[in-house]
Amino acid sequence: MQPTYGLQKDIKEVNEMSQKYVVINSDGTNAFYDSVINEAIPSGALEIADSDYKKFFENQGSYVFIVTITDSITTATLSEVTVTLAEAQTAAIASLKTQAAEQYVAGVTSSATGTALYYDSDTTTQSQITAASLLAVASSTQFATLYPSGITIRAKASSSADDSTKQQYAHTADQIITLSTNMQTMLATVKTKLWAYQEKVYAATTAAEVETIMSAVKW
Repeated sequence: MQPTYGLQKDIKEVNEMSQKYVVINSDGTNAFYDSVINEAIPSGALEIADSDYKKFFENQGSYVFIVTITDSITTATLSEVTVTLAEAQTAAIASLKTQAAEQYVAGVTSSATGTALYYDSDTTTQSQITAASLLAVASSTQFATLYPSGITIRAKASSSADDSTKQQYAHTADQIITLSTNMQTMLATVKTKLWAYQEKVYAATTAAEVETIMSAVKW
């Protein structure tokens, strides 16, 4: 006996038989109503085909219903959203900057201690590592005085390891210099990729080309 499946089928059949409506707001946004789900349908709501309703929600952001008036008859027409090149570039650049910012603080792999570990790279940890490495470079003696057992930095076995497995690892002067170098290399790599992707986006000549560039972004 499978009552759940039967219920799901009944709901699906009811939905397919119901009449869908859309209210096209003054700002161009759409509000939807269903004759089965909604007890009252607002005046001014326009009937839409079930196929158009499904297409809209299966491709969110790609379509919008607009008002069409033919022979004094007002209908709702499903229209593909067009994005200008400038709009696509602006959105892409903003997305790239956000993605890069996330990469900067996502973490960094280093074998500074002799074993590959995945370190935190949030701004606080970056500052701690940079300051310690500058001290180590300036005076290994002073570093040893301040950190006789080594400076501890938090890390885990790999990027895929659970955060609950993070531990504090002690680093000598040479090790903290190596870790700082690895972190700076990571930051520079992300920055270089960001610049390269930005150049491609700005060089694009169509919105479709921008979309292709963004779909291939890999950090």
